Amino acid sequence: MPRIKQIKNYYNDDNTHAFYDFPIWEVKDFVLPELRMTRGAYKDYPNRYEADILEEPKHIDNFVNEWMKNFKSITDKIIAEDLPVLDQMWKGRFSNLNLEHNKAVEFTCDAPGFFMGPHFDNRNVVGVLIINLQDNIHGSTYFDQIDYTSPTKKHQGVFFLNHNNTTHGIDWKGPGDRFIGYHTLQLEDICTF
Repeated sequence: MPRIKQIKNYYNDDNTHAFYDFPIWEVKDFVLPELRMTRGAYKDYPNRYEADILEEPKHIDNFVNEWMKNFKSITDKIIAEDLPVLDQMWKGRFSNLNLEHNKAVEFTCDAPGFFMGPHFDNRNVVGVLIINLQDNIHGSTYFDQIDYTSPTKKHQGVFFLNHNNTTHGIDWKGPGDRFIGYHTLQLEDICTF
């Protein structure tokens, strides 16, 4: 099962008095079946493409099932931590998270030159999980307010909640393509309207 560690910041230079108001978790051991991928159709940003999967549907289904099992393990651990920042953001609604209808793993390929400056996600986005599907050692998602870059190794990544202190961006210089799995939690995943 995946391991997570909440990213912390410090009030002073000697690394004491840590605070955990940043809803960002480093993810390791997010082990998945192998997928053969290639650059696919152009997406909505310059140098961003779909990642076409060169596998049989049964193999892709197995991948998605493992992804969902791992993702649920992460969210269960975060809910169990009962963090003040979760209460501040969602007033208990995050513990209502239901992943049953949201199995929308996206496979993305960033070509060298892909750049997305620091930004917040739109407010329909509750959280985002980004996992490296191969070693992407030349860069990863950067969180400017905490000066943190997520892991670059295969089966590692980051989960974060969309918050006023989780601006994030990417500046992928290559040399090759960056392949990631990407999963967005939406408001309807935590709220019943």
